[in-house]
Amino acid sequence: MQTIFSSKDIVSRFGGDEFCVLIKDIHKKTLIKKLDFLLENLKATYTDENAGVSITTSIGAVYCNGRTKDIMG
Repeated sequence: MQTIFSSKDIVSRFGGDEFCVLIKDIHKKTLIKKLDFLLENLKATYTDENAGVSITTSIGAVYCNGRTKDIMG
């Protein structure tokens, strides 16, 4: 995830398999492209001789258009 986001962004583990990314000063379209890229690259299918398992990811995002003074806004 740190290769997708800027060194100025805060990328942290939030829980077991949950992560949080705080980004400042990013255009909404750029954010959507990054999230789409992340979703696509985290897809995988694992197979053995008997079965296959598909792994996917879900993402929730909140976008603030800069009308607040801080993250709690």
